[in-house]
Amino acid sequence: MKLLSLIIVCLPAVSANYPWWTNSGWAKPADYNSKECAGNPNAQYFCGTLSGTRGENPEPNAFPWRRDTCALADTLGRGCHWQGAVGSVICC
Repeated sequence: MKLLSLIIVCLPAVSANYPWWTNSGWAKPADYNSKECAGNPNAQYFCGTLSGTRGENPEPNAFPWRRDTCALADTLGRGCHWQGAVGSVICC
């Protein structure tokens, strides 16, 4: 349980430094939208996944677009499902 808590606390900091692989667009969370995303009037939302440890795309068929400087959008950490892959709702 401590490991899960550590991952949830550290993921926002890590997510801003690593590239994300995303689909072409996603809906903004209706509730629990993060401060980083809600405070950015130009934010666009995506379903995506973080790059692997060597920068590789773990789901190239579902998430073909590389994006930098993204943040988690859903503060509850709810996932999104796209073309058989599971990702996170993010804003860039």
